Amino acid sequence: MASLTIPTKYVPGLAKIISLSDDSMDELLGVLSEVTPSISLKNVSSVVSCRIKSISRSDASKIVRTLVSLYSARDYPDVAESPIGDFVNDVFQAMEQSGRKELIVPKEDQNNVKDRLEKLLSFEAFNVASKALSLQYEHEHTLCSARILTDARPVFGTNPEAAPVAIVISHTLKLTYHEGNELKEIYLAINAEDMEKLQALLDRARSKGRSLSALFDSAKLQVFG
Repeated sequence: MASLTIPTKYVPGLAKIISLSDDSMDELLGVLSEVTPSISLKNVSSVVSCRIKSISRSDASKIVRTLVSLYSARDYPDVAESPIGDFVNDVFQAMEQSGRKELIVPKEDQNNVKDRLEKLLSFEAFNVASKALSLQYEHEHTLCSARILTDARPVFGTNPEAAPVAIVISHTLKLTYHEGNELKEIYLAINAEDMEKLQALLDRARSKGRSLSALFDSAKLQVFG
């Protein structure tokens, strides 16, 4: 498999996993074993931080985000079939090559930390959630944010020096979206009729989503989204 790298945003979470006391780690493992699969990292972090006493809410959030990232990396086709111990060794190699002193584990502690990582990467709830999260964003473009800008444009008569004779109220739908690692924007002019159509489409989509959720709920399938 290709060499792993540790993104900067996941360094604090990984460092916290390394530095936790054995008692805190045991408490964390106990809480994580009871977590329900969810693609909302905020919800999972909130549940974990409410149930665990020895780890702060901030640290719990960092750990959860790091774990989801590791589960996602573990799910790559050329990695998923390999033993979890091999993956943990690759993570260790990436930690050593990162140049971050907080990720360097003394030799006498390495077996203990590797054991921690193997246990943390063995929860089915996180495995399911990471796969669902990956599938949710497996699109060429994904929406980041939306905004509607409203402005009034004056209409002048034959004499441009005279006061406007009318006003046109216009709306612009600004969509910010991800394309790969890039963030792009598109601006679309819309009117009141367009907004009514969009609202009707959104309402219909919500209804279809509820209908499908009820169908899969009856089949006892976990529904995400």
